Amino acid sequence: MSIGFWVTIFIILFLTFLVVGYVVFYRKKITTMVGMMIAMTIGMMAGITGGAIIGVLLSGNLFASTIIAGSLGMAAGAFVGAPVGILPMMDGLFSGLMGGMMGAMLGEMLSESSGELMIKVLVVFFVGTILILFYMLLWQTTNGKVPRILQNPLLIAIMFILFFFVYNQLGSIIPGKQEMQINQHKHLE
Repeated sequence: MSIGFWVTIFIILFLTFLVVGYVVFYRKKITTMVGMMIAMTIGMMAGITGGAIIGVLLSGNLFASTIIAGSLGMAAGAFVGAPVGILPMMDGLFSGLMGGMMGAMLGEMLSESSGELMIKVLVVFFVGTILILFYMLLWQTTNGKVPRILQNPLLIAIMFILFFFVYNQLGSIIPGKQEMQINQHKHLE
């Protein structure tokens, strides 16, 4: 797998665990409704992004990609929602399942070149959604006293655009079919 693939996986896992850690640490200050929103957002975004990656990688095996992606989305949503309560956990669980199924179907239907572009778009949406989610979490846990640097939308937009361009320069995320066949052939020998 390429460096772009591993950076993509790292970004998704790091941001997901960052939200989980923040929610666990501040679980007493997070209301049930906000907990449901967080769990639903993480479950859906992790499910659809991870599902699209798995769907492209396991192209031709919709059953396996749906089971794996649905399970990953369910786990992400449940882990984020569980510290807040049973309602957010259930919301995250089912949102993750739905996102994983949609992501797997999306990845399965796309061609190799379109899959690469769609994964990049979904990762950028994932990062943008997590930034908005963190702003909401900070607002909730600090009683509206968000640091001034995060209140400047121009600065946040510049950082987001910078991330988009740097992430796009990583190159290929999904290896080509030829590269996958060569690697598979090497493992068989």
